[in-house]
Amino acid sequence: MAIIIEDTRQQIGKHGYFEDHEILRSKLLVGDYTTPPPIAVDTKKGFEELVGNFCSGDRSRVKREIMKASD
Repeated sequence: MAIIIEDTRQQIGKHGYFEDHEILRSKLLVGDYTTPPPIAVDTKKGFEELVGNFCSGDRSRVKREIMKASD
């Protein structure tokens, strides 16, 4: 069974994708979920939210988060 780390700002039980895994909650610098070794997952409500992230006037926030994740 894999260990999944869930960001503390994520609503508890919002996603059922990881029901068969041990869930630990911790503050994450990027994304909503991660695993050791580090793989970050950022969930979106739908395609509209994803498009909004890239097409909004605040694309710099998305770019900062991607750069932070790659570090």
